[in-house]
Amino acid sequence: MNYNCKKCLYKTHRFPDIVRHLNRKKKCDKTLETVKLKYTEDEFIRLSLIPYFDNIDKENKEDINILKKINKNIVSKEKMFELLHIIDKNKMKNCPLCNKKFNVISNVRTHLILECISFDSQVINNEKFNIDNSILSNLSINGDTNLSINGDSNVVNNTINNNINISIIQPPISFNDKWDITHLNNDEKTVLILSMVKYTKTLEYLLKNKNNQNVLIDKDSNLGLVYNNNNIEKMSIEEICDKSFNKIHDHLKNFYDDVDKINTAEVDKKYIDTEKKSMRIKYLKYRDNDDNAKKIANENLLHIFDKVKDETIENFNEIKKLQEINNNINGF
Repeated sequence: MNYNCKKCLYKTHRFPDIVRHLNRKKKCDKTLETVKLKYTEDEFIRLSLIPYFDNIDKENKEDINILKKINKNIVSKEKMFELLHIIDKNKMKNCPLCNKKFNVISNVRTHLILECISFDSQVINNEKFNIDNSILSNLSINGDTNLSINGDSNVVNNTINNNINISIIQPPISFNDKWDITHLNNDEKTVLILSMVKYTKTLEYLLKNKNNQNVLIDKDSNLGLVYNNNNIEKMSIEEICDKSFNKIHDHLKNFYDDVDKINTAEVDKKYIDTEKKSMRIKYLKYRDNDDNAKKIANENLLHIFDKVKDETIENFNEIKKLQEINNNINGF
């Protein structure tokens, strides 16, 4: 059994080696032999993870035909590698997504890569998890007065009917409340509790939900902005990180309970318990700042918050518009 990078033709007989190769910071380049191949980036990665035995060209053609089919689970490249890690670490012989059983682990990996998932940059960059693109998708007042937002200006007529109805999408979750986890399914919770970077990864998944984008960080100062109880408030970076870490810890504890009850991936319970202990150790190290753990964790959390900075600014701008509208209505 061998693995072959379809871009640079790097070869190895070990699956961890090809995974490491595909995840290098400095990406490999196409060779003269592979530059003519018309694979997408998605196809280059996934085909490179499929083992070959005899005729590599024939096997590639068969694999690419399977890849062209539409798969039901659209995931990020990162999540795919997380799932592959779970399969290997637990020596799983069933697919963690569809539960299909196989005789050997390599067949589970091949099935997952070829048949059970799809991913591409366009889909992943626009993941919304059924959350609307803006807080105010449609703003109207029934009666004689219409209220609308055009760019940065509010147009308000001078007369208003007694029956006012403003149709809006709810603003973000208040920072002091738990995050909204309705966009996370059991498989994603499994990926998070088994991740080697549980706290950082959980925050990253939580912030994919627009409702949870309620923190704006200025990395060059010791202050940030949070949305809290219908207001945008200043808060110290340290307090933001402390409260966020504690909230993540509470969510992770609940995720472990959820996966323990409905273990669709059939992960060994002993392994789940081991990872739960690992989570607790990480939490205590953060709380007690052992080995500079708090500083390192906070830097990682701030990096994740900063990744959704543009989306959060959009959220906060919409909140300000909504507040201005409410002020205008209260002034009539």
